[in-house]
Amino acid sequence: MASEAREQTEPTIFINGRFLEQPLSGVQRYAREMLGALDRALSDYDAPDERWCLLTTGNEQDCPRLERIEKQAVRSKLGGHAWEQVILGRAAHGGALIGFGGSGPLHHASQLIVIHDASVFRRPEFYSARYGLWHRTMGRLLARRSRIATVSEFSRQELADVLHLDASRIPIFYNGSEHLDRIPPSLEAMDRLGLRDRTYFVALGNLTPNKNLAVALEALEQLPNALLVVIGSVNQRVFGKSLGERLSDRFVFTGRLDDANVRGLLSNATALLFPSLYEGFGIPPLEAMVNGCPVVASDIPPVREVCGDAALYFNPHRGRELAGAMRAIMTEPDAVRQERIRRGFDRAAAFTWDRSARELAEFCRNEFLRPRAA
Repeated sequence: MASEAREQTEPTIFINGRFLEQPLSGVQRYAREMLGALDRALSDYDAPDERWCLLTTGNEQDCPRLERIEKQAVRSKLGGHAWEQVILGRAAHGGALIGFGGSGPLHHASQLIVIHDASVFRRPEFYSARYGLWHRTMGRLLARRSRIATVSEFSRQELADVLHLDASRIPIFYNGSEHLDRIPPSLEAMDRLGLRDRTYFVALGNLTPNKNLAVALEALEQLPNALLVVIGSVNQRVFGKSLGERLSDRFVFTGRLDDANVRGLLSNATALLFPSLYEGFGIPPLEAMVNGCPVVASDIPPVREVCGDAALYFNPHRGRELAGAMRAIMTEPDAVRQERIRRGFDRAAAFTWDRSARELAEFCRNEFLRPRAA
């Protein structure tokens, strides 16, 4: 286990651990997996003159086991953004700071902030006015003083445009796909929901309006035998009331599930549906591919960047086109399906947390540690 924080005597890189008290969604998944992979990368690298330290609020529910990265709880009556802006900034004074979740203390000059996408700028209708204003303002201010990183080439170009940055100055640290390989699948949720002998599609993730589940329900109307299993928390604005009532027997809401049950459902699904309108990266297609589940996905640039030739694409504004893709997956010969699954395994293997963490560690050494040691 990582030791308690000690007096700072060598160059230090701190990590913003506020994400450990937040519900698990795509950003928090990225932060948790990168933290664990970074600890593994540091353990394999002999650098006694480096100090890496995770700063948390002390309210975290669960923290990955760390061997190389120290952990320090910085408790305060302040919480949320106030803790991040005031308490975290003070605790990280004198060192560099990594923020995996798109935010950080605005007055801290030496930091790397991973901003996952430009959706608050490009699709403000997906957010409340207050949330959108705060994150647009924070993004612009952080871009002036901090190094910005992101998770895909698409997001790099988007952020460079909206934040007026040189794209070549924005490093990319991709999402990974191997986290679902670490645990055996469970069929408990499948049995509890009565799905073992049924044909079903899966939608996975924090299903907010930009995830475009309405088009999936439109497609279901044209496929009498199709069932949609929705894994994750659901914003009810995703589903139109009349459409939802007509198809209430055609979709199943599982709520949040642990990774073992997600694996079980993906491994036995006809395909994953990923009809998003806007993404910075999109982990669910890779999670499906690593479990041998074919992917039917929106034909938008970031999804093409991630999925390559391993997905069946459709126009996310056309429910009839999605229905056609679903029908094709349901009726294709086994040899075609197996080839689709093979391409998915190959594609998922190209994205690993360990590779991204090694690249991030080397970037931080060059950006924050070596210049100071010179």
